[in-house]
Amino acid sequence: MKSVLRLSIALAFVCLTLSVQAVAYWNCSSPTGPATGTWNNNSTNLTWNQSGSDPGISSTGGPVTLFPSDWLSAWSYGAPLAAAFSLGSATNGVPGAFTITVDNGSGQVEAADLLVYNGPMTLTGGRLDFTTVINPTPNSTSDEGLVFTIHPNQTAYFNVNMTNTVGPTYTESIGRNVFANKQLTGTLYFGATNTFVGDVAVKSGILAITCDQSIPSASSLILLNGTDIGGAGDHLQDTPPVFNTGGHNQTFDQLVLAGPNSLIPRTINFGNGNGSLVFAGNSSTNAWASTASLVFGDSNPGNLSLVITNYQIGKSLLRFGTTSSGLTATQLSQIKFANYTNSPAQIDSLGYVSPKVTAISIVSITKGYNLIWNAIVGSTYIVQYSSNVNGPWLNLATVTAVSNPASYFDAENLNNARFYRVILQ
Repeated sequence: MKSVLRLSIALAFVCLTLSVQAVAYWNCSSPTGPATGTWNNNSTNLTWNQSGSDPGISSTGGPVTLFPSDWLSAWSYGAPLAAAFSLGSATNGVPGAFTITVDNGSGQVEAADLLVYNGPMTLTGGRLDFTTVINPTPNSTSDEGLVFTIHPNQTAYFNVNMTNTVGPTYTESIGRNVFANKQLTGTLYFGATNTFVGDVAVKSGILAITCDQSIPSASSLILLNGTDIGGAGDHLQDTPPVFNTGGHNQTFDQLVLAGPNSLIPRTINFGNGNGSLVFAGNSSTNAWASTASLVFGDSNPGNLSLVITNYQIGKSLLRFGTTSSGLTATQLSQIKFANYTNSPAQIDSLGYVSPKVTAISIVSITKGYNLIWNAIVGSTYIVQYSSNVNGPWLNLATVTAVSNPASYFDAENLNNARFYRVILQ
């Protein structure tokens, strides 16, 4: 009878675990320990909890019922669980920033979805291998794919090399092989050189990089809209996706714009204005038009807008392919450079894309060498001079336009032997 009873309890527990999407909750170093700890396969490292009911994350974090466990023992159905970082039990309080070190000394650490409820959280250490997809097939209540769910107002730093033995998931709604989907409105930073296979999709919030070429160059960047993978509690419509280069250099295969609602912008942010962002593949084959979500549908079908922020002429580089056919004329018209009064884009013979701004011409040079030119208020211009009309050109001044036209007085020109030009910075 006791054996039957134990078996019944075990089966009930497995069913309950699966009903909350097979999630294990980070329990820090111990039920009463600090938030920072080590993630490994050591059977004595009881850093995880399982809960038979919704943990109901509170201001102090952690599941209601504690089941301290090591990582491997938490695999109640034989495969890695989704790892939820909620700081364990209420006794831990809210300690602020915490770091989790991936340690492969007891065997390769395997994972499925990563869910961040509390932060700032940093993953560091050894390689993390994704070997399971919790939602491998689509249905009317959830799209498919591996997810990195960063909850609102939270920040996570994944500073580990991520691999995916399980391979990318083919996502029917967009026809792409996707490594992972960034979900909900928190901010996620990739801070290591990753070796995973598949595209990276941003459904909600910000995905940023903190080093050059963090994402494999064979991956494409997909900007979608709306969190629609997993349970209904995480579903969220109309959440503008952003990719932030942080001023670093990054090469992708293609840029894909998809997902519902053409009124929601897709954004690329150049951070501090430095860096090169290259889409080496043929992005012109992608329509850049809205597609329906299995959960939300598509309330406003149509062409999608790509907003470019913090791009600086002369500092930022944006390139599609290696020729002027890297983007179609329609795609160029869908791009808006926010720092240049939402100017559309132009592409040169080498595939470099820049704002299509009005050519700068010096309207007049009055007595005393006062230069006057048509300007965009708030934009910054470099005034250059040369003793030869063909250059070389030297910087004379940097001027931020407070009116249109803008002007600059050259008090140094004493011998009438200067040519001038003005460049939009």
